[in-house]
Amino acid sequence: MQGTIRSEEFDDIYFSPENGWDETNHVFLKGNNLASRLGAPRHFTVGETGFGTGLNFFAAWELFDRVKKAGQRFTFLSFEKHPLSAAQIKEALVPWHERIGARLERFLSWYELIVPGEHILHVADDVTLRLVIGDINDTIAGVQANVDAWFLDGFAPAKNPAMWSDEVFKHIGRLSAGGATAATFSSAGVVKRGLQSAGFEIEKVQGYGSKRDMVVGRNQFPRSVNDSVQKIAIIGGGIAGCAAAYEAYRAGHAVTLFEAEGALALRASGNKTGLYNPRFRKLWDAEAQLYSNGFCHAARFYKHLEGIEYNRTGTLHLLTDAEKEARMRAMNTAWGWPETHARILNAQEASDIAGVTLPVGALYLPEGGSVSPPLLCEALTKNIEKRFNEKLEVLPEGFDAVVIANAYAAVKLLPELVDKIHTVRGQIGFADANATSTKLKTNLCYGGYLAPAMNGVHAVGSTYQKWLEDEEVRSEDNAEIITKLEEAVPALAGLKIKEARAALRTTSKTHLPLHGHIYTPMRDNLYISIAHGSHGLTTAPFLAYNLLINNN
Repeated sequence: MQGTIRSEEFDDIYFSPENGWDETNHVFLKGNNLASRLGAPRHFTVGETGFGTGLNFFAAWELFDRVKKAGQRFTFLSFEKHPLSAAQIKEALVPWHERIGARLERFLSWYELIVPGEHILHVADDVTLRLVIGDINDTIAGVQANVDAWFLDGFAPAKNPAMWSDEVFKHIGRLSAGGATAATFSSAGVVKRGLQSAGFEIEKVQGYGSKRDMVVGRNQFPRSVNDSVQKIAIIGGGIAGCAAAYEAYRAGHAVTLFEAEGALALRASGNKTGLYNPRFRKLWDAEAQLYSNGFCHAARFYKHLEGIEYNRTGTLHLLTDAEKEARMRAMNTAWGWPETHARILNAQEASDIAGVTLPVGALYLPEGGSVSPPLLCEALTKNIEKRFNEKLEVLPEGFDAVVIANAYAAVKLLPELVDKIHTVRGQIGFADANATSTKLKTNLCYGGYLAPAMNGVHAVGSTYQKWLEDEEVRSEDNAEIITKLEEAVPALAGLKIKEARAALRTTSKTHLPLHGHIYTPMRDNLYISIAHGSHGLTTAPFLAYNLLINNN
């Protein structure tokens, strides 16, 4: 039958050769009684151990669309060690294209940059796919969720024993909401024992087709997930606050955004053009994973927002010295990205892509790009209640959760932060394109950065001055910006900055964002998202989704 494919590594098929859709319906949808459950809670989450072709996801999504009520949300959390290509998925699902309908094309428009890490795909206004790429034994411990139903669909335990490990079942128990169910095609002893260890009462039921038995289970814990619409206060109208507001609203909450100024994005988030880039690490550690996840999410997420001047030009990170080249080459190996998403180029190859002569090679990220931060903030909050000129001295009352996202001003509300964060002054310039620079086709990063001209104007930046605390434009900074560009790319000499702005970015002593739930003796509903530094376009939207995950 067309559509049936086999894993060479595990010597097993992805779904039944008889009819994969019917198998999914019998084993996972009926096995978890989803037809009567999906339309009940305001937010329902399915967890899956093995995304494969995505067939289970599409079947669950199609069912959700049939039974959902107004205001409901559906999240599908899936783990996959060896993701298939978009072409392989589309080919495998050919028999059900008509049934899946426009969902497949919507999914494919988000299914890119599927590299190691967590990927958040907002495939519909009320449907989110959380796809975690990597060995589930290594990745599941870092995931937070409230799973209502499990699809245990790794390859058979005899073929892929690592998928059915004690570690995986331990975290299945941890991630399960009260009353969670599970279903699996397998009735092997290791599966039954694993589910029991995770707190599930199990039973064997009729399997699909020629398979005699399968296993279903339910835990007996009370459901503790807060399913009500909550009142969420967001403090701060920059990128971090607006991203948090967007995700809270998307989760169905009532959101109020407080901003001290008279409009959004007037401070560090106010540059007309901003690049999204990862911070490069030699190792694949927690910091590298954050910036990898953030970059991949930004590239996908911005593509689907309107009116933000999204410009995916690709970005060339120039290898300006031996140390930087060594770091980029080490990163390119450790991160495990395929060459389609990150590759080292020599000077000629980089010049051909850039459209101008470059003196050195580069690390090329073809999905790199830029957006307008002020327009982004407007787009993220178009449905949000906004209260401007609100210079809060104390935390607002009457909200179920409060998110502090007002950069260094957070110390006024939480004085204990003063030893954890500091500001860094940055100045950016805007220069009219000349005959050579107008040929530039990609972003260039070299310790500074230059974006291709938009409407005849380049964004060029920026300074990094943690010893200064003013926001006055300095002519010497403009000179420094141009000198750095001309030293890195002599072919682009002659640009002149006609306009500039300076602002104070907030960063932490660890160079990582401060993000997550804050535990204080007086309040247990505080969250924070600050200190994104010069990478807010990369980290803030990704972290915003996970910020209030337990409130969904």
